[in-house]
Amino acid sequence: MSQCLRAENVGELPDVFEVSRLNHDEVLRKQADSLIGAVALNQSVRVDKVDEPLVKQPDVSNNLAESIGLAQEGDPKAIKLLKINARTDYIERAFKSGFVMAVDLERNEDGKLTQNGQTLESVQVNSLRYLENERLKERAKVEALHTIRDQYYADKGVFKKYARVTLSLVDDQMSDEEAAKAGFFVNTRSLSIQLVTEDEKGDVVIQSAFVAGKQSADAAPFDIRSAREFAERLGVDYEGLGSEEMHARPILVDKSIMPDVLVAAQLFDESASEITGSYKFFGKNRNSPPTRADYIQRYDENKKMVDDMDHDIDIVAWELMCSSPQSPLEATTELARLNDKLLKDRIITDESIDANVLGVEAAYRVNHARDRYRELQSMPIEMQQQNQIMRDIDMLQKEINDLGSSSSCPGGATNKKMDSIFGELEGQDKNEDSKETVEDCEFISEECPECGDTKVKTTAKNGKYYGDCGCESK
Repeated sequence: MSQCLRAENVGELPDVFEVSRLNHDEVLRKQADSLIGAVALNQSVRVDKVDEPLVKQPDVSNNLAESIGLAQEGDPKAIKLLKINARTDYIERAFKSGFVMAVDLERNEDGKLTQNGQTLESVQVNSLRYLENERLKERAKVEALHTIRDQYYADKGVFKKYARVTLSLVDDQMSDEEAAKAGFFVNTRSLSIQLVTEDEKGDVVIQSAFVAGKQSADAAPFDIRSAREFAERLGVDYEGLGSEEMHARPILVDKSIMPDVLVAAQLFDESASEITGSYKFFGKNRNSPPTRADYIQRYDENKKMVDDMDHDIDIVAWELMCSSPQSPLEATTELARLNDKLLKDRIITDESIDANVLGVEAAYRVNHARDRYRELQSMPIEMQQQNQIMRDIDMLQKEINDLGSSSSCPGGATNKKMDSIFGELEGQDKNEDSKETVEDCEFISEECPECGDTKVKTTAKNGKYYGDCGCESK
């Protein structure tokens, strides 16, 4: 263990160091242990009781179910929180790499960091109370410590000079099957780079960049090695550490070195390029090294995309507000159901969404439907041909709906979980029409769902797909 850093003020600290080296970190760890212990005790006494949360602030919500109740009473903060939850959940379902988002935090009357009235501490309490997966519970304990650290850094002025940088990778102790069930996107082993700091207005902001940890389903992963290289380039030793150890050891970086998460994403890409020998942009291959301007452009595109779908998110939030969940689990499951439907409704026409986010089998149909949709949009065609294309798209949409499975963050609800909660019978056909298949044809897939090759000639025959790259659907 490195010697603790004892400094009278922030200006005496080095430019880059692990947070655990701060002398006060031992106190923060004890605070986190007390919170975790209290949650465990609370669960053992009243597992199903949700009306008396541990972290209680007057007239604010501590979980999504409470927010829905307050929104139904007309509470403006609760209504805003529903929309933020809807937007965040959708983004995490639709974009597994190449996306950057920022969340501005506020302080309540007690000085606690909040997001529209909900304290960050209460968010962690909910994760600790309701997560079922033991590996994810361990990760939630680390997140609880991060939240307590962030509160301390904000209170003591650490964020005026530093940013906390944390890498959240797919759990490398899980099999792909286990990781996918837990909500990780294993197709590209997508990871999150999180940067927390204070902006120029003095407000604390959480910035996140989603980056691929391998090129495609069949490619070799580079996430762990790239994360170690990332830390080494900052002068921090992650050698030999796994995903969970790295997640538990965030880094404080002077903002003159890393002013925003775009810089962190670029550094990760440079590290991945060193490991793989290929230029990377948010973890995906490209022909030339990206510049700072490329990252800024992508961020601007992300913001515009979010703004453009504001109406759809409003509808999800409204439908959520009209629901009557009896528990936080039912609330998050309803949100998952609504956003899963929205994602499937948009995925054919919105090519900014990775076709693979609904799974490999659905991705073959998404690629096919997108090709048909482009044909419909590209040229004047006869009415008979237009009707045939629309019938094909409709049939493909039904197959996408049946085969596709989306997930948000690890631990979040998937549509597979929704089936069990809402009584779907295992093996039951959700749509008898989906047994009908489109006519045999050939088209160009922008990217193979399995090997990642681009512009692949694909043959659809008897309901199966065969790519010239050698891959085929089941």
